[in-house]
Amino acid sequence: MKRDGLGLFERSIESVAEGQINPEVERWQRIRDVFHRALEVESRERGAWVAQELAQEPSEREQVLALLAAADEAGDFLEEGGVAAAPVVAEIWRNVEDAQGDPRIGQAPGQKIGPYRLLEEIGRGGMGSVYLAVRDDGSFEQRVAIKLIRRGMDTEDILRRFLVERQILAHLNHPNIARLLDGGSTEEGRPFFVLEYILGRPITEHCRAERLDLEARLRLFLAVADAVDFAHQRLVVHRDLKPANILVDADGVPKLLDFGIAKMLAPRADLAAATVVGSRPRTPDYASPEQIAGGVITTASDVHGLGLLLFELLTGALPVRDAHGLAPLASRSVRAREAAGELGALEARRLARRLAGDLDTLLAKALAPDPARRYASARDFALDVERYLAKRPIAARRPTVAYRLGSFVRRRKLAAAAASVVFALLLVAAVQAVALARERAQVIGERQRAENLSSFLIDVFKVADPGRNRGETVTVRALLDAAARQLSAPSGGPSNRGLAAWLPERSAPGGDSPQSRADLLDAVGEVYTNLGLYTEAEEVLKRALELRGLESGREADLGRTETWRLLAVVRRAQGNAASARRLLDAALAGKIRLLGARSLAVARCRREIGLVEVNRSNYLEAAVEFEQAIESERAAGAEGRLDLAESLSALATLEILRERPGAAAARIAESRALHRELVGQDHPQSADDLVNLAGLYYRSGEYNRADRCLREALALRRRLFGPQHPDVAEALISLSAISDKRGDREVAERQARAALAIFETPGLATHPSRPAALNNLAAILAKAKKLDEAEQVYRQAIVFYQANEGASSSNVANCLNNLAQVRRDRGDLDGAESLFRRAREMWRQALGSDSAAVATATNGLAATLALEGRLDEAEREFRHALALRRKVLPAGHPDLAFSLVGLGEVLVERGRAAEGEPLLRDALLLRRRALPAGHWLIDQAESSLAKCLAAVARR
Repeated sequence: MKRDGLGLFERSIESVAEGQINPEVERWQRIRDVFHRALEVESRERGAWVAQELAQEPSEREQVLALLAAADEAGDFLEEGGVAAAPVVAEIWRNVEDAQGDPRIGQAPGQKIGPYRLLEEIGRGGMGSVYLAVRDDGSFEQRVAIKLIRRGMDTEDILRRFLVERQILAHLNHPNIARLLDGGSTEEGRPFFVLEYILGRPITEHCRAERLDLEARLRLFLAVADAVDFAHQRLVVHRDLKPANILVDADGVPKLLDFGIAKMLAPRADLAAATVVGSRPRTPDYASPEQIAGGVITTASDVHGLGLLLFELLTGALPVRDAHGLAPLASRSVRAREAAGELGALEARRLARRLAGDLDTLLAKALAPDPARRYASARDFALDVERYLAKRPIAARRPTVAYRLGSFVRRRKLAAAAASVVFALLLVAAVQAVALARERAQVIGERQRAENLSSFLIDVFKVADPGRNRGETVTVRALLDAAARQLSAPSGGPSNRGLAAWLPERSAPGGDSPQSRADLLDAVGEVYTNLGLYTEAEEVLKRALELRGLESGREADLGRTETWRLLAVVRRAQGNAASARRLLDAALAGKIRLLGARSLAVARCRREIGLVEVNRSNYLEAAVEFEQAIESERAAGAEGRLDLAESLSALATLEILRERPGAAAARIAESRALHRELVGQDHPQSADDLVNLAGLYYRSGEYNRADRCLREALALRRRLFGPQHPDVAEALISLSAISDKRGDREVAERQARAALAIFETPGLATHPSRPAALNNLAAILAKAKKLDEAEQVYRQAIVFYQANEGASSSNVANCLNNLAQVRRDRGDLDGAESLFRRAREMWRQALGSDSAAVATATNGLAATLALEGRLDEAEREFRHALALRRKVLPAGHPDLAFSLVGLGEVLVERGRAAEGEPLLRDALLLRRRALPAGHWLIDQAESSLAKCLAAVARR
């Protein structure tokens, strides 16, 4: 380190030492002087020189040696900048500050910074201190954390880093990242920023204190990984992922803190560079190999940090370093702790068994010394953890047949015995298929098959010839019926029913080839399904399976898996999710065996499994399947682009249901771009994109834009499918919800009833979207005070959802929440309170504590408590609902007004009208901006504000 670079240290010490010097300050000045002189000595001789210089002062000797080590770690000050040397400055500064006790150094409790009053210091780092503070300007009560640069540390480099941290936080609005609330400068010009105050424990302490099991720890980790991935998407690398920077609050929600050494991968024009070249800020125990070596820092460093975090969460300790670097095997670490007496034998062995295998593998990948061998992103790491939780094969392991079969057995334990039999049969069938394939005269056979198929299709379409149909109008449906009947005829000859009677006898596609006819039946069945004709589709697909059973070999096996997949699509549309899943599991296993795990046919199976699990509200498993499908479709290049667009659209729908609008928006944008390029605007998939976009607008409170998207989608679906298609009904369901939000209650009821009328069509009564139409209609009836009919309709929806999704799904919670409002309107406050609490807990389990749905149930509970006269509890719940909505909804969302009005009315009732007035004014402003003039909710807000103003005037 060059001597000229020590001006910063000199100024720091002397700015503190002004005034009376006490003995402790003199001691630290002595340490400083020896430290300066030691820097002039050759580095290899410094230790001996210091030992001789401070032979009679052992305490000072240890301090100087520690500072010299820190200076060596910081590097060349002039070349690397003040940030690199900050640990050395901070060490001197903290000790001089402690010795001097000068109140000018920090900020004393009771002092004010902007509108905030400091209460106490709660943290201290190398360049700043963190204070617990309270807003003290009379606007509202709020406890916050304020981070402020400490005196003597406000150099140009450190100021730049501090401001970069503030700018980074301003762009990271995520439920698992501590939010930036405010910022500014003190009267002396020192910058500060105000953060959400998190009252919680480090994540490792929380897991120990709550005695969380393995699954709970993994789910906690997934929330942290999602926050890190969110930061990465905004080109921010945290670089200091450790338990102390991840606090878990009282609700069990982890919060990522301290972006003080974060790095911008591609700094925006308005952000200063966050990293000085050559500087290596880090916490050594949690640093990645490239951080320790001073290499290039990328998102891979945070993947390594997440690996260390997960390792510690699962084993209770960090991995040890051996001669080759980290020894990452978690199971081995647990056994080592057992040997050391830190864990009981039974507990250690049970945990080691759980960690061995997939968890060891994914941790080893995350902690790989070479960044290129780690997971490509935090999201990829999280996906493997999600796959483990869903008992599905992880991407970090080679997809061998034995491994995938083992995963299947673990996932379906009750069917394990049957699966082993099926596997044995499949192996036998595979051997037979190879032998038969060699014996077939493929060239001649395939040519004959193609000629037969071509001849059959020509004859089908000639049915439209007036010479054949005798002037009868022929529709696409009629052509399908004709083809289906001809193909399904037992002899392969013509049927005497309907238009099929006009097909010539030769039109059977190769009477000696059941597989050819089965292939065509598959095609007919798929078209029937797309038209919403599920009964007809099921009939022809079952016939296709019968035909496939007449032949054996690889082609027959492959054809059978495809018919299973198509039949599963029909069963899902019929509301039979369990049957659909069984068919898809069998189809997936067969396709992987015959085509490999990365084929597009396997990806299509995975997408269908994801859609089944969405219908069952198993969102985690659905996400894993969609992501795996997308991974394969991207790998397929141009051939997989249309499949990719469909999977992205399906995942976007799921992200909307999971209340992840940012992720949904990204998926929708990519899906729409692909669909515009590949199929154009007039295509069913383009209509699906519009429905997803409308869902995003609806969630953000932009009802007019949502309405426009849905009307466009509805018109397109009617034009493509006709008026009685289930996709038309789904668009009407969404439109009815938006019309209700906008106050068009009569229109909303008409749209909901029109959707239900479609589901009365034969074959659609059990469609999975039918209960959504029932729920919408019931909500509209309840607002019209038709309470008996509303409750009856709600109960129909609940029975349907419980039968298909289980008793605790998100959709059941939604119906219970709505039914609670009916109970409240009836005057059954006890029943309403019980239902609101049940719905809230179910939503917490399904969507997490930080969700808009939980806020909705909390608000309903608060309103019920207010009606019961339990105003203390009501105020607390309204504040909880309001805080949660502010956290998860965009600014200006109209749903905020429900909590503002409720809280304002309670405050007026409690004689605190002056506190309630600004809340009610905000609510009225929100509703006037979001809703059309004359909406009843605007009238309600005006009425509540008028009562509040009258109460203020009386006082």
